[in-house]
Amino acid sequence: MPHRIFVTGATGNQGGAVIRALFDLNDSSIQVSGLTRDSNTPRAQQLAAKYPALKLSPVGFPPNAATEKRHGKDFIDAAISNGVKVFVQTTVDRGPDSDTNPTKVSHFISKFNIEKHLIRRTSEEGSKMTFTILRPTVFMENFGGGFMTKLMATAMRDSLPADLEVQMVAANDIGWFGAQALTRPEDARYQNQSISLAGDCLTYEEIQRIHQEVCGTSVPTTYSAVTWAVSVLVKELPMTLQSFVEDGFSADVQELWRVNPGLKTFRKWLEARKPS
Repeated sequence: MPHRIFVTGATGNQGGAVIRALFDLNDSSIQVSGLTRDSNTPRAQQLAAKYPALKLSPVGFPPNAATEKRHGKDFIDAAISNGVKVFVQTTVDRGPDSDTNPTKVSHFISKFNIEKHLIRRTSEEGSKMTFTILRPTVFMENFGGGFMTKLMATAMRDSLPADLEVQMVAANDIGWFGAQALTRPEDARYQNQSISLAGDCLTYEEIQRIHQEVCGTSVPTTYSAVTWAVSVLVKELPMTLQSFVEDGFSADVQELWRVNPGLKTFRKWLEARKPS
């Protein structure tokens, strides 16, 4: 019997990583469909060309926290109504109290509310759908180059305590755990579990040192005034960084390494991105 899997955000970092991990399983019984903003974009076309068996469907995605929460709850309700067996939701790590702490960050709060809706609906009498909640920490892709890397590095340098260890995860590793949860729903490791994800834990100074050793340059930064101006306009940035300080991180990196020995450290992630 075919194993049908539906992946939202198919051309995004996380959705695309889940699709790659699913096809890497080389299981002909798995049929993958993806939802994306626009199936005609170059990224969507590249994905379709690489995986001819993939079916892509276009749909608009929520632009803000309020609509993210509404769409997330609607997806959960629709999944239950249509007999979906397992629902894997990626949200965000919010520290050791992630189960009860929505934080002060609006796009963290919306994900917290989606989690609670998923847990409540799957626990209702008659529900046959199980869930896995994956909570990524800071994306290593934030240090992949461009203005966002400069902004993130500068904000971390200026705002975080020097001794604060930031947990980080590569998008491909989120995809690996997503594929495992989708294809092994009866595994106690995943069934009705919430798992924070990280492959490394580093201070800002360690991030800079490793980047220098691997790439020959420090992580690029920008002027502090630029970061300050962006923070005034986009208040989520300073609030997110403050959440790192106040709420911390909760991924059990050693246990995650035991489950997936291929998990990437920041160094390995950088080395994999270097031109051959």
